Amino acid sequence: MQPQKPRAGRPRMEEPSIDAQDEETSRRTRMRLAQRRYRSKKHDTLAAAEQKATALESALRGTLSAFRDLQKSLLQQPTGSVPLDVAVAVSKTSLEISSLLHSSGVQVQDTLGCNLLDCSNTTCARRILSERLMRSAAEFSLHSLERGELGCFTPELLAGMNVLPGEILLAQTLGQASPDNPLGDIDYAGRFLPQLHRKIEGAAETVLRLAPPKLQRLKYGLTRTWFETDVPELAGEWLEAADVEEYLAQRGIHVRDKSQKTVTLHLGSEGSDADSEGPVTPEWEPELPDWTIFGKQLEEGQNIPGGMREVSTASPVSGWSLTQQSPPPQSALATTPQSKITIDVDKLVTGISSRGICLGPAPGIRRHHVDEAIQEAVQMY
Repeated sequence: MQPQKPRAGRPRMEEPSIDAQDEETSRRTRMRLAQRRYRSKKHDTLAAAEQKATALESALRGTLSAFRDLQKSLLQQPTGSVPLDVAVAVSKTSLEISSLLHSSGVQVQDTLGCNLLDCSNTTCARRILSERLMRSAAEFSLHSLERGELGCFTPELLAGMNVLPGEILLAQTLGQASPDNPLGDIDYAGRFLPQLHRKIEGAAETVLRLAPPKLQRLKYGLTRTWFETDVPELAGEWLEAADVEEYLAQRGIHVRDKSQKTVTLHLGSEGSDADSEGPVTPEWEPELPDWTIFGKQLEEGQNIPGGMREVSTASPVSGWSLTQQSPPPQSALATTPQSKITIDVDKLVTGISSRGICLGPAPGIRRHHVDEAIQEAVQMY
């Protein structure tokens, strides 16, 4: 064993002769020597632990890199050559790795970073709900394929791309487990994924959609993904995960913690989230903060459901059209200023994920389907 180099500090003490000192001096000397030995042992233990942690981190990074290379090699195979069970198994492992990274608190690169065209200096917080929605959508697709169902993969999309669902799932889960190498930067992704655009809701101008972390956010709460196609089921405006989070935030639904289970809103007041602290990013204020979860502005008359009638989701536009119809008689709850609604976050995420449709590079959902998911997750008190 190599002798250790002496550390900077006071010179090493030599034990004096005990016989030449009284009992009190001897006790103090022994105490100082014991403290020095303890500090030296503690320093050596911490140094060994740091070396071990560095070695384990290097091995873990190498393992993750090797797994990503395996996923890429499967995607580089000719279309239809990868069996469905293999694609499902690899995708499931990729999702488990992604969940472990997020649950362990590892700060990975934000795959849904801010790229506002009119707000280049804004630094946005990690988008917890967006990440949750992306993982939930991938898990929903994975479980559907395991049961032999298509899930969010529509026959119209698969026919237009000439690709199997397992291959799309492989590409999407690779983007989940590898935020530093997103799906859009993979050179082979363009072979079968459709070209999408980004636009402001209701506007005619569009820009080519960029992959995360460069996904455009043109206007807070109003940025949409545009699918230009002749297939009615796929054509038009869609909300991606980042768009859904902004859409919910405008209605007072903020998820600021990974373990958050509910969001409580007080009715009859302009305060949105009573159980949450101030905005995570005060420099980025929503442009429409006065909208409610029912699609109405605060100064407008609005019908607050009182739980006396069942909200049907049979019509695909029922969630949004309810806000456009003349309100029925108000319930007693609507006149109570202190009434509140509690939204189950897990139920909300599940409802949004189950209504989403795969657009190729990412899942998307119609706006009225988001409204339906909100209504299903509301608990009245």
